[in-house]
Amino acid sequence: MEILPVQTITVMPSSAQIVTGEELELSLELRGAGGELLGGREVEWISDAPAIVEVTSPGMIRGVGPGETLVRARSEGVEGAVEVVVEESPSIALDSMNFTFSAEAGSGGVAEVSVAIWNAGGGTLSGLDAVVGSGEDPSEPEWLEVELSALVAPSQLRLRADPSELEVGVYSRGIELRSSVADNSPVTLSVTFEVREPPPRIALSPGSVSLAANAGSREPASQGVRVTNAGGGALSGLSVEVEPLDGAPSGWLTASLEGSSAPTDLLLEAFATDLSPGVYRARVRVSAPDAVPDHAEVDVTFNVGSSVRDGIPPRHPGPAGSGGP
Repeated sequence: MEILPVQTITVMPSSAQIVTGEELELSLELRGAGGELLGGREVEWISDAPAIVEVTSPGMIRGVGPGETLVRARSEGVEGAVEVVVEESPSIALDSMNFTFSAEAGSGGVAEVSVAIWNAGGGTLSGLDAVVGSGEDPSEPEWLEVELSALVAPSQLRLRADPSELEVGVYSRGIELRSSVADNSPVTLSVTFEVREPPPRIALSPGSVSLAANAGSREPASQGVRVTNAGGGALSGLSVEVEPLDGAPSGWLTASLEGSSAPTDLLLEAFATDLSPGVYRARVRVSAPDAVPDHAEVDVTFNVGSSVRDGIPPRHPGPAGSGGP
């Protein structure tokens, strides 16, 4: 039986593009002078630039470094070739490797931050995945959630931290960002979450007061208001001021604090001695320099009835529109 000589060698694909570290299997066809498909021949595979493309086994190549070269298949003095372009491998790149954000304890809100992810190498950075590591304390609540906007770069890694079950303190987690094609996978991000003590906040109970007396009465109508700290830290440096409303005269209402630090009591006293029958209103503002907000208010309504001293006119007539005689 006549053995036909090799006339042509065709390597497939005719061109190839891979990234460093990636392998690709090539195939070939050997044909005789009449186009006959030949088999059973020894084939030598050669890379023109092993620093770019390495032949790891017959027909199998691997990208070694960026560049372009030819891979040749040779048999019986005949050869075919394929041009191979090698790009850098995909590489995970981030805005930063360390992220710190914070929230107030008991705030009820969720703190969020977004991290930009892009490909600092060649090819396509795909197959992205993010995994949150475990904390040092196994009893610590799970406070961190992560979500990728896309599994192919460019993408955004969204971090959400929930302080609702955490005490005041500093918490940390590691996040592994992975990709099956990246040359630097996994990349580890460090996340620090600070749960801050909330600032002091003035709370007044009740928030509005209604008092009553008869015109000319020498006995004040009074009521106490409890002042407490509804936030964190110490609520101190308390002060109080009275603002008459709706054209009411001044002097009929006094406000005094038992102490300058919460908890304490606010005493309100309304005097009808010099007032005509009518309705008088005022706003009492309790302030503290470190509170957020820096003040809270109590609305006071004083209903003054008919005078108990007939024939003795009061010094201050009732305010306009108060309904008094």
